[in-house]
Amino acid sequence: MRLADALRFRIRALSGRRLEREMDREMALHVEMAAERLVGEGMPADEALRQARVAFGGRQRFREETRDQVRSRALDELRQDLRYAVRTFRKTPAFTATVILTLALGIGATTVIFSVTDNVVLRALPYANADRLVSVQILSDRLKNATSTWPPNAAHYLAWKGECTMCDGIAAIRTAAFTLSGAGDPARLSMLRVSDNLLAMLGARAEVGRLFAAGDDRPGNERAVVISDALWRQQFGARDDIVGRTITLDDAPWTVIGVVAPEFRMPRGTQLGEFSRLPDRTDAYVPLALTQHERTTAGEHDYAVIALAKRGVAPSAVRGQLDAISAAYATELRDDAPSRSVVAPLQKQVVGSVGRPLVLLLAAVCAMLLIMCVNLASLFLARASARGREAAVRVALGAGRGRLIRQALAETVLLSCVGGCIGVALSRWGVRVLVAIAPTDLPRLGEVHVDARVLAVAVLVSVVAGLAFGFVPALRLSDTAPGDVLKEGSRGASDGRSASRARSWLIASQVGLSALLLVTAGLFLRSFVRVINAERGFTEEHVLAFNVSLPTSQYKTRDLRNAFYEEALRRVSALPGVTAAGLTNGLPLEGETWVESIWRQSDDAAPQHHDVDANFRLVSPSYFALLGVRTLSGRLFTDADRGTSRVVLSENTARSLWPGENAIGKLARLGGTDSVYEVIGIVANVRTTGLEREGSLTVYTPYWERGYSPTILLRTKGDPASLATPARAVFRALAPAVPVSRVRTINQIVSGLVAQRRFELVLIAVFAVTALLTASIGIYGIVTHSLGRRAKEISVRIALGALPNHVRVLVLGEVLRPVAVGLVGGMAASLMIGRAIAGLLFEVNPADAATLVSVALILPAVAALACWVPVRRATRLDAAEALRAG
Repeated sequence: MRLADALRFRIRALSGRRLEREMDREMALHVEMAAERLVGEGMPADEALRQARVAFGGRQRFREETRDQVRSRALDELRQDLRYAVRTFRKTPAFTATVILTLALGIGATTVIFSVTDNVVLRALPYANADRLVSVQILSDRLKNATSTWPPNAAHYLAWKGECTMCDGIAAIRTAAFTLSGAGDPARLSMLRVSDNLLAMLGARAEVGRLFAAGDDRPGNERAVVISDALWRQQFGARDDIVGRTITLDDAPWTVIGVVAPEFRMPRGTQLGEFSRLPDRTDAYVPLALTQHERTTAGEHDYAVIALAKRGVAPSAVRGQLDAISAAYATELRDDAPSRSVVAPLQKQVVGSVGRPLVLLLAAVCAMLLIMCVNLASLFLARASARGREAAVRVALGAGRGRLIRQALAETVLLSCVGGCIGVALSRWGVRVLVAIAPTDLPRLGEVHVDARVLAVAVLVSVVAGLAFGFVPALRLSDTAPGDVLKEGSRGASDGRSASRARSWLIASQVGLSALLLVTAGLFLRSFVRVINAERGFTEEHVLAFNVSLPTSQYKTRDLRNAFYEEALRRVSALPGVTAAGLTNGLPLEGETWVESIWRQSDDAAPQHHDVDANFRLVSPSYFALLGVRTLSGRLFTDADRGTSRVVLSENTARSLWPGENAIGKLARLGGTDSVYEVIGIVANVRTTGLEREGSLTVYTPYWERGYSPTILLRTKGDPASLATPARAVFRALAPAVPVSRVRTINQIVSGLVAQRRFELVLIAVFAVTALLTASIGIYGIVTHSLGRRAKEISVRIALGALPNHVRVLVLGEVLRPVAVGLVGGMAASLMIGRAIAGLLFEVNPADAATLVSVALILPAVAALACWVPVRRATRLDAAEALRAG
């Protein structure tokens, strides 16, 4: 027989019925041939057929030998087990549907959370050579009061780029904003100034035209621009002739050289460092083209730096060389104090602080799935007890223990795989929902999807879940002794001790895992409440904010810009529903803006001993009242302060400079200049970088001293968002070429800051409540089954004079003992887990007494409630009727 024919025969043989028919035809042919030979020898036909059949022997033996030759017996037994399982489940549709739905929800939720964790945390960044990319920041002793890490300046970047031999490339990024005009209404674009090697180093490709090449960021070549796919389509209609076209940015001509492909995404927000704030959406890229001022200025720590380490070079080695370069170039860098580089894999830097919460969510959903498996194990354990007679008959007929275990596991794995298929189908919808409710600053959110890798994990989870909840019932079923079943199997007999112990451990496991999830959810809830109620230093209700950028070609002087802002504030203040208007160069909670040194004038000879680095805010006199910032002492700015050098300090700044003294009337020097400023007021601390951090040291100066692109603030009587359109109209009438951008309310800023905590809390709370409900349903099912098996025993007790209440207390005590064991174990585990998640909590002790006590009260109460209904029903049965039924 040829190989192809042999394979074809074996494949056809996998169909059991076809194999049986072929074997029957083959044996019948042999018998007929033998009978014909005997007839030819003179034997009568009937006798010849009988003799041929006797000579051929038992057909069943030949069937078994043929099956063993064509395929393994294990495969045949598996097919039989699966067919038997399908027939069994058809007889119990409600039970089957319950198990499948439970598994679908558990496996679906696990698949959803794993897909998010996998795409955000586990997968490599979608950049070329992602494993070699590192971010570079600095630690500076001079800036120790401002932050732990700081972006490099241009001098650092140039020194590293020229001398680093452990890197195949070093690229720099600086944020920029340009006003696009001549293509419809003026639009404020969020842009990046980048070194000419950045896009190529990250593996970006051009959809149209080309990207930057070597030499494009030299002074004189800086009028080239690469635009994003979104800008190309929205502003230019995806025109094919975009390459070479001249567009107007800040009243200057720029030439479009290419369009970056839509799949390319730059890191955003604070993903490259707390003070390297990149736009959430990058509209275009322009060459870095460092000016002479940028190259030689010691300050301006405004550059995000990415390096491509050589193959086999660790980040620690890169850090060592960069530190050596910085030390060698200390004079050129004009560092007042030594600075050290902080080199971290770009993957770790981008994922940032969301990695641990997502892993925690994955652990929580796995715990929920495990509780569901324990619940299903209890159901199948009860089912195994009910099938004791069936198992006894199979054992009596010669079935071995392994055969019974395989059959039981085949049933559970089959159900688990069906539930897994439904769960995967649900997970596709679940991923869309999760992405919709996830915080917008969650890194790599747009990459989350269900792919082959996630599907493979879902299949693995389905099989493991089936084995997990089927293992104990399978052992219980395989341990059946026919004699014991005959003794215990009469109607109304109670289960043996082994079954009771198994049920107790299942109850304890469910309660313990539920306690762990409930404590975790409680800790996150307490943290969320603390964050929401944290003292901000200002009031956020009814405040609208938007940015305004004046074209420098029209408003060249500071006086022209100030006149524009004052007229704009006068007009928007007159809008119906506006109670106050003001401006600032930075909003609370949106991060640092301009950080400089401030020191006491009296210590001019040794300023380093009494200086601090503070965040400078340029504000209008109405700013403090508009945001409800409390004045603690002194006074605030007025128009009478024009032409004077006066500042208002935050409370922590005044305390840092003049500890134990009254700072009002003191003199201070700002920003390394010779200007001396008088302190006229002290205001409350305002949180600047987030709700979970104390307010930065802040110095407030009047807006009219410097020119900048401010944020306009409006306090309104009603919904602040309703004033956005009228405010735009005011600026359009005042200056049509001035774009209004980033319209938002302060409430939206606060909501965005708590979005990640809210997201984590909602998911963990959902998993915890689901686990609690699942555990309560499981306890209810176990108790109901157990009491059903003990109906005769309970009836005898009542018939002999036991009071129903005494019997109820006895039964409840038996059930609540494993509940207590599980609760203690869950509490102990939660204390250990609490230490691991302490960094994710805000002003909450991982061993928070209120949370532990609450869970210790809730879980036993829920367990007792789940037990009470079946216990009460069992003890209300008529004793005589129960004994007759037993």
